[in-house]
Amino acid sequence: MTMSGPGGSRRRSISSANAEFQLLAALVGNRTKRHRQRRFIVQGVRGIDAALGSGWPVASVLLSDAASSAWSRGLPERATGSEVVQVRAALFDQLSQREDGAEALLVARMPPRPPEFLDAAAGEPLVVVEAIQNPGNLGTIFRAAAGLGAGGLLLTGHGADPYDPRCVRASAGAIFHIPFATAASLRTASGSLGRRLIGLDPGGAAIDDVDLSGRIALIAGNERTGLSRAARKSSLLAAIPTPGPVDSLNVSVALAIALAEVQRRRRASLR
Repeated sequence: MTMSGPGGSRRRSISSANAEFQLLAALVGNRTKRHRQRRFIVQGVRGIDAALGSGWPVASVLLSDAASSAWSRGLPERATGSEVVQVRAALFDQLSQREDGAEALLVARMPPRPPEFLDAAAGEPLVVVEAIQNPGNLGTIFRAAAGLGAGGLLLTGHGADPYDPRCVRASAGAIFHIPFATAASLRTASGSLGRRLIGLDPGGAAIDDVDLSGRIALIAGNERTGLSRAARKSSLLAAIPTPGPVDSLNVSVALAIALAEVQRRRRASLR
């Protein structure tokens, strides 16, 4: 059934696991179909508020027919011009994949994200990640990059999908606030970066002794194999000292420490 809602937005309902519902379900679990549709699912209050607050393009608002909060009822008005789809509660729970009474989801659009997108948008420093495989790690990197002053994020290689709901959720809304782009490899994108490359690697010099001034890009490698050969060849390698019993850190933790060190030095230079 179709009807008009606030502001002239179109309202529809889904009450069975029909073809339209299957397309929505594919956005949750199928990377290929997500990118074919150029849409992705945003879950959780923090992510939804961040998407709407940043002006990210939204295709539709999905509301559970059990939704009762003032927050969920106010989403159609906030998502101006977006379609509103009422979904039967049992079906909605399959899309939300949560057990805490979720009431709303967004279907957001995927804008183009070529490496050139960062030329004008990215400030300092830039973060480059190579083929990060774990969506949670990638989302945490988005969160650390946005929270610790990175100007942009470049994703290279075939890694986790930034539009995977697990990544979007782990980013705590940061994915909507920091410029990011994708590239096939560091080699194909390095010409447009225009920065000194600092590769994070346990075998490098202690980061305390590495020059982090000026226009730089911090590069983190794959969780298992580390930096690519191209990154090792073109970067000054820096290590996060680990005086404890472990010899390496989670990639998102290492990047957060490196970004914090960059910001610490830059604040110190202004005093």
